[in-house]
Amino acid sequence: MSQELEIEFKNLLSKDEYQDLFDSYHFSEVKPIIQENYYFDTEDLVLKEQSCSVRIRIVKEQDQAEITLKSPSHNHDQLVETTENIPLAQAQQIMKAGQVILPQSIADQLSQEGLKVSQLSLITWLKTKRFEKNYQDCLLVLDHSWYGQTSDYELELEAPSHDKGLDLFYTILLEHNIPQRDKVNKVARAFSQL
Repeated sequence: MSQELEIEFKNLLSKDEYQDLFDSYHFSEVKPIIQENYYFDTEDLVLKEQSCSVRIRIVKEQDQAEITLKSPSHNHDQLVETTENIPLAQAQQIMKAGQVILPQSIADQLSQEGLKVSQLSLITWLKTKRFEKNYQDCLLVLDHSWYGQTSDYELELEAPSHDKGLDLFYTILLEHNIPQRDKVNKVARAFSQL
């Protein structure tokens, strides 16, 4: 199990803005990562109501899968991520069953959040074509995601500190004339298509 504080900044992009960033930062030199993200919750969406999410991510090309709990941090641009690697075959069995029994570490973390749940059902999913590269001591990410009947484009910047990330994020937006848009995470966008 790993637990980390994720400091990230996100902005939805138009297709043209995405292409501009893709070209400007030479993402054509980077091999894409295809991610399948499956989101689980209770029938009455208890996790969603508490701004938490449980996701199983499958990256077949890397023959790996993981289950992650994302929960709010006290700081605005940070999330606490609790992640357990699971065998790809186990993840595929979970998808087939449409239900997951949580690993103890994730159940314990939910309990610390005041949530007593152990079994969740598949609610929604999305597929992402991701390009990542290190840039000025941060991780610069471009995503093209599909969910429901729609797709979208997104810029993400993961940073070692809030101040460094915020400065670089705004610099990128400003240099490319991209307006800052309300941050809507992937799980919320996928839920919106239900």
